[in-house]
Amino acid sequence: MRSQSSHFAPSVAFFCPQSKAPTEAYLEQLQRYIVETPLLQPFAEAITSLRDTWNTLCKGHADIANLKSGERHVVSLERWMTNGIAGPVSSSMSGILALPLLVVIQICQYFQLLELHKLTHEQMLSSLRNGGGAQGYCGGLPTAFAISCAKDEEDVVRLATKALRLAFAVGAFGELGDDESIEGATTIAVRLRASQQGEELVEGIPGVSHFRSLFPARISYRLSVSCIYTIVTRLSGGHKPSASSFCLLRATAMY
Repeated sequence: MRSQSSHFAPSVAFFCPQSKAPTEAYLEQLQRYIVETPLLQPFAEAITSLRDTWNTLCKGHADIANLKSGERHVVSLERWMTNGIAGPVSSSMSGILALPLLVVIQICQYFQLLELHKLTHEQMLSSLRNGGGAQGYCGGLPTAFAISCAKDEEDVVRLATKALRLAFAVGAFGELGDDESIEGATTIAVRLRASQQGEELVEGIPGVSHFRSLFPARISYRLSVSCIYTIVTRLSGGHKPSASSFCLLRATAMY
């Protein structure tokens, strides 16, 4: 039994979307950590069996079955976990891949945190109960549920496999609003100077399927690639945005 560190007693844990895609080097390191950690073997098996989840979704939903990219992303995750090939996983912006990958990253980082501070999951939960608990935002919600509902480390892994499949399914349905023939992001998060700017930014732009306020000055939009470019141009004061700034927004969009 590990003893609780006297120097680390967190009152709250946040699980949030990432602002940047993980690097290929980091994903290679993460894959080694998973396959070399006996506790995480059921998690590794869940990653390599996402094809079963994909087939289930395709049988129940013809529109999901028509997504040509789905099979490719399943293969990318399988090859990453089985052979350590991280390039296709790191370079993809698809929610089919990015959302389950976020769960994988957060679950592994949680266990690494426990190891670093010599804490058990039970001790971590006890500490969080005295504060703000485990908070999940956007793509981090499945991980927060898995960790806060688990009674021990084995249970974290068991519930993490469910969170992984849930995130994968959410990503697949989210992809239905995208045009697979055009590369680029279909989601953008914007910090506003004034709340009314949220409507002004999309005025006259077709294809805005959804936007929601996280806070009065923050809005997330989901729309076509070309329309996102229009919004970026408006945010740039009418100037054509540089390739680097647009790529940053693309990378921010899905993780």
